[in-house]
Amino acid sequence: MIMKKRVSSLCTLAVTSILMSLPLPAIAEYKCRNDIIATTPNSRFKIMSNGSEVKDIKTNLIWQRCSIGQTWDGNQCVGDATAMNWKDAMNEAIKTGRNYRVPNIKELQSITEVACFDPALNVSIFPNTPTGVFDVTYWSSTPDLKNEQYIYIMRIEYGLVNILRKDTDGHGTRYDESRGYVRLVRQ
Repeated sequence: MIMKKRVSSLCTLAVTSILMSLPLPAIAEYKCRNDIIATTPNSRFKIMSNGSEVKDIKTNLIWQRCSIGQTWDGNQCVGDATAMNWKDAMNEAIKTGRNYRVPNIKELQSITEVACFDPALNVSIFPNTPTGVFDVTYWSSTPDLKNEQYIYIMRIEYGLVNILRKDTDGHGTRYDESRGYVRLVRQ
């Protein structure tokens, strides 16, 4: 038993040492490839009145530049984006008013920048979007047609689409630990 604990402690120490030696900015740094044509160049967006919104000229959708929880300070999104469960995300859209809503998955995909990752967005248009080494989920309003208990999500680091159970874990346990971020849209 003592030997098991010692080996476990040594393994934990080794992994921690390796992780601590990695340069953190390299992990969470926004990266774009110059050999891939940008899908969401700045010219595709028109910055609206006070700068907190942009109009996508290609889709005619108006997007909030900041995720829910952040505020626009005139130059960028400040504060921490709020991770929330899907039901709270839908309620936040209603509370925001001005016909804002949680985007469907196709709308969310439309602002994905295929030439960039961590995040897979144009950060000039959508600054200070949460990123990280682990999955950063953005909610959509699109249910899975095979099972409406699941909702489509986007993993923003690479723009990957997946599904996630929106309310329970299938065993009656509340799935409140399932959190995601939201960027609102309107027509």
